[in-house]
Amino acid sequence: MYLFKPLPLYLNHDTVYNSLTFDLVMKFICDDMLGRLAKWLRILGFDTLYFKTISDPELLRISLQEHRILITKDRHLPGRYMLPTYVIIKNDNYLLQLKQVLQELHITSEQFNIFSRCLICNNIIEPIKKELINDKVPPYVYKIHTTFYKCVSCDKIFWEGTHRENTVKKLEETDLL
Repeated sequence: MYLFKPLPLYLNHDTVYNSLTFDLVMKFICDDMLGRLAKWLRILGFDTLYFKTISDPELLRISLQEHRILITKDRHLPGRYMLPTYVIIKNDNYLLQLKQVLQELHITSEQFNIFSRCLICNNIIEPIKKELINDKVPPYVYKIHTTFYKCVSCDKIFWEGTHRENTVKKLEETDLL
């Protein structure tokens, strides 16, 4: 184990590191063609920005200013602006896109923090006491579930339902977990 990990060739010295573990802090921004991929990166726990409409200059400004890895389907975009870190997506299937990002950036499942981010706004979700969300979820959901989470930003409530099981199953079936 390295005290300081060697800097991979695809990253530059502006790459952000977790100051406690010296692990890479992978932050992404997806172009407007990759909304589904952005959602799945959030499912895996990665800080991933996505805007339905965003200009190329704004996308690049955010990528550079916030040290985010640009993920795009536009193969000409990174070259026009000489971005240091990016992934050009080659496939239309979101699971193959996800696989490509993980492979190209050498991300392993040990780096995942599954279901830790809001799928809507990308912020962290935290546990919340069941009695505080009685009027915020359907009665049946409230009755059968004991563990709930709330987004710290948009207040969306999450619980461990069948959608979560199906997501894990899909990740396992595609060898992503």
